[in-house]
Formats: sequence, C-alpha cells, structure tokens
Amino acid sequence: MLSTYATQIQMCAARLDPTGINKFTFGADGSKTLEVNCFMVQSGADRASFTEKWTFVKAR
Repeated sequence: MLSTYATQIQMCAARLDPTGINKFTFGADGSKTLEVNCFMVQSGADRASFTEKWTFVKAR
C-alpha cells in the first residue's frame, strides 16, 4: 500500500529553452565554458527556468 506522501509526488523533467544561450565556448586563452538555459517541467507546464554556466577548471 502506498503512503499518502507517495501518492502526492509528481514527476518532474527538464527541457532546453530554445530561446536561451545554449552554447559551448572555447576562448583564445584555452578557457572552455558551457552556458545552458532550461525549464523545469511539472505536470506538463513550465514551472521554473534555470540559467547554468559551467567553466572548465582542470581534468580530473
């Protein structure tokens, strides 16, 4: 039997924002940057938007 909490959980997903930055940049100095815009989707509707910027520091 599912608990009340388990029946209230809704599925979430994400999708890219086609109007966003969404690019990978290589600088002349060797820097590498990934910029992404995406939406969190819940119950079929966009619930939040995110802008992420990732900068390469070094190899693991």
